[in-house]
Parts: sequence; structure tokens; C-alpha cells
Amino acid sequence: MSAVILSAVEIRQARQVLGASQIDFAALVGVAVETVASWEASRLAPMPCQSGLIRALAASPRRHVVVSILRPAGPVAALTEGLAYILMKGGA
Repeated sequence: MSAVILSAVEIRQARQVLGASQIDFAALVGVAVETVASWEASRLAPMPCQSGLIRALAASPRRHVVVSILRPAGPVAALTEGLAYILMKGGA
């Protein structure tokens, strides 16, 4: 099965389903904010692995948890990366 690259509209819809700003979405996917903006403006296309990740995140029943941990402040912010990794791997 070959990976299908998401269109600009599909990327924007996935971000909106997640309730994420471009900044949060970029952090979640592991790219620069400028990259997300370029995807959504059809200036760049995501790699197949990025399209797969975006598709999986938008379809996940835990998507609200993953996005909400991107917005902590203070000491909790230091735990964000590790917790996001655990959630993405299906643990916890």
C-alpha cells in the first residue's frame, strides 16, 4: 500500500480537527511553523511519513489529549515532550 500525500486542504482540516494553531500543529508534527504554513498554502507537500502521522493524529480518539499537552506552562512544560512520546507510542 502506497502512502497518499495530503493536500493543503486536508492538512488544514486535520489541524482544525485537532483544534491546534499552526504553532501547536508544527510542534506536534515536528516541523517548523513555516513548513505548516507552506503546506497549507500548497507551496510544499509533506513527505509520505508526515502525511501518515497527520492522518493518524487527526483520526486518534486521544487527539484532544495530545494537543492539550502542547500548551502547558511552567514546570509542566518540561514534561511535554516525554508525555507526547508516550501517548504517541500508545502507552500510559
